Amino acid sequence: MSPYLHQTQNRIRVRSDFIQRNPKQIKEAIKQLQATDGIEEITHRLYAGSVAIRFDSKQVKAATLLAQIEWVGCLCKKTKTTSIAPSAVAPSL
Repeated sequence: MSPYLHQTQNRIRVRSDFIQRNPKQIKEAIKQLQATDGIEEITHRLYAGSVAIRFDSKQVKAATLLAQIEWVGCLCKKTKTTSIAPSAVAPSL
């Protein structure tokens, strides 16, 4: 899934593979975000791979929160990698 970001005046919602696959790291990031002045509520939906942050825009700027979210890695797009199993490689002659 490609990272998804939706922002309104007092709410940011991020959805990504990173959120879905790294619950411990996300829980720690949520703890840090909750300590930020102006955060009203944070909802983490593990199976949806999303985090929604409701905040008071008079106390904290959306840009500040987005920078924190990006720093954690929530907006990273997982790159697809291809690996070849050893048995599939022909032996050299």
